[in-house]
Amino acid sequence: MHTFIAIENPRILERYVKVVGGRYRPLSALIATNYMGKLFDLFVRLKAEGKLAKLFLDSGTFTRNQEGRGPDNDHDFELYMDMIERIGQEFDLIAAYDVDFRDPERNQNFYFEMLRRLQGTGLEKRIVPVMHDSVKPGDEFDIYASAGAEVIAIGSTPALTADQWKLINRMRFWKGVEVHLMGNLGTSLLKAKKPEYADSARFAHDAAFGDICWWNPRTKNLDRVHVTNSDEYTDEIREFIISTFGFTPADLMADVTNKWLVNLFGINQMQEFLTAEWYPKNEVKDW
Repeated sequence: MHTFIAIENPRILERYVKVVGGRYRPLSALIATNYMGKLFDLFVRLKAEGKLAKLFLDSGTFTRNQEGRGPDNDHDFELYMDMIERIGQEFDLIAAYDVDFRDPERNQNFYFEMLRRLQGTGLEKRIVPVMHDSVKPGDEFDIYASAGAEVIAIGSTPALTADQWKLINRMRFWKGVEVHLMGNLGTSLLKAKKPEYADSARFAHDAAFGDICWWNPRTKNLDRVHVTNSDEYTDEIREFIISTFGFTPADLMADVTNKWLVNLFGINQMQEFLTAEWYPKNEVKDW
């Protein structure tokens, strides 16, 4: 299982690798096109050094849509294709261009255009289509799988129903397709869905609210712990944070990036548990 971290601060990643890198299998990184300039060279180097496992190129359309400034379809698509043709070989996975989350057919057309343009380069095998059809997701999954997609991404919004997931998982096994779960690193969800890949900026989101991601070694769960709540931030957690990072609660509250480091480590611990223990005992083909 590969956990892709959506991180925008290259220095934090370097700090993380220096402080706790090498203890577990390395995390992977997702780079959106709008942050490419300050991240690309560093991420490629860290991957070459074995400090990142995989790299995922994201089109950035989700962020632009969320901000209410949807992409200029043709212009931005051409820019994205130009980027893929220039540096796509450095990425293990490349998100398909999905400009309108309410129009699955339009996104499918972009996907097939990408396949056509990249045919014969080897990059077409790395394109990851993103599902958005909340009415008939099984049909959309089948379209992409039949087109040769090796990895299909499933967004967290809107969430699939239990029956929809059951259908997806059956086709996933029959067609030999891997799943990338977008935007969610909840332990219970990952255990239930068992995606081969997942991405999230949870390390930053939790930290923004004064929380850390604490990997509970007894419950095997990634808990959200508020640093200033003594009922949550126990002596056990305090001692672990001090011994691992040298951070006191005051250090964590004074600098959000300190919480980022702690959270990245918790996510790394969760990935190690799922990869080394949970997934081998609970294979996807169990459905």
